[in-house]
Amino acid sequence: MRILIVNPILHTHEKGAIPVRETNHDCMIYGMARGFVANGHDVTVAASEEYRCTEPEDNPFEVVYFPSRMPRVFQPWRIPWPKGLGRYIREHRFDLVFSSEVFSMGTLIACRNAKCPVVAWQEQMQHNRHFHEIPSKIWYGIVTRLMMRRVIAVGRSLPARDFISRYCPRTSPETVDHGCDGDVFYPSDHADDSFVIIARLVEGKKPLVILDAFLKFIRKPGFENYRLDVIGDGPMRQPMEERVRQAGAEGNVAFHGFMSHRDFAPISRRAKGMLINTVRDSNMVSVSEAIANGTPVLMNSVPYTAPFIRDNGVGIVRDGWDEDTLEELARGYGRFHEACVRIGKSFTSTAGAEKIVHIAENM
Repeated sequence: MRILIVNPILHTHEKGAIPVRETNHDCMIYGMARGFVANGHDVTVAASEEYRCTEPEDNPFEVVYFPSRMPRVFQPWRIPWPKGLGRYIREHRFDLVFSSEVFSMGTLIACRNAKCPVVAWQEQMQHNRHFHEIPSKIWYGIVTRLMMRRVIAVGRSLPARDFISRYCPRTSPETVDHGCDGDVFYPSDHADDSFVIIARLVEGKKPLVILDAFLKFIRKPGFENYRLDVIGDGPMRQPMEERVRQAGAEGNVAFHGFMSHRDFAPISRRAKGMLINTVRDSNMVSVSEAIANGTPVLMNSVPYTAPFIRDNGVGIVRDGWDEDTLEELARGYGRFHEACVRIGKSFTSTAGAEKIVHIAENM
């Protein structure tokens, strides 16, 4: 099957600044593309020119970059309008178009130009708040119902599915979460006395709150030698490093900066928990990667995966968690880890890609 993946935005922006990377290898949609390839499909990824990497890539799929039309209005980091995408779809034969989000110019273009099924992978669980939700309500209420009636919507979560089903009559009852590379993320039988943070170090991720809880945790008898590995970078790194110096805990906290998936996966695999205490995130790919890695998750109730974590016993969900919760996580590692191993394979991109094709063929 020839599959076109329309995903113009490859990385999360920071206040409108698009990150420039040597390679896009670790972006979420590349992982999904590799999942389709592993299942025997011929894959092309359509992305925005602004996300072109600086070094040549060796991918098992083709990547085509499109310039953005009217970038001041259709901002490339928010709702890009890929110039030439419609013509490209008309001139190439595809058996399936897999596009990110219903509220997307790329998905609209695919619906208007593709002769094959179009699947929209829906992450949004509510209306976009920009301009008092007016553009979002117009898009879902009018554009989607009039011009995208043939789209097959697949939620990445139950809340996303329930939201988009109000506007798309062809919404799959099944959901498909973000997958990860099963060759990179897999469980281990050994764990170190450590926890891990995998995140951009920005205020919304509350990394200082997490660090303070850890610094109190290592003052507990029997936990003095635990280590916190901090993977990621951002403006909060310097305050975190200063806090560690003030506490005299340099031997307990390691700052690794930005790392590739292959580099940080072994660190995560050996940790007794991944720590999350976020303000806004609905989607966190790192949660799927942690579960596939056999790493339990400690989080607050904000991410949409919180009910899944709680219901499947792969970690702890608790608002306002503290050093006592970290002790609970450390002592319960065995049963949390076993639960992760039990369901981890379902979080691979290969399994997710197979499920998408099955839905497209049966809707």
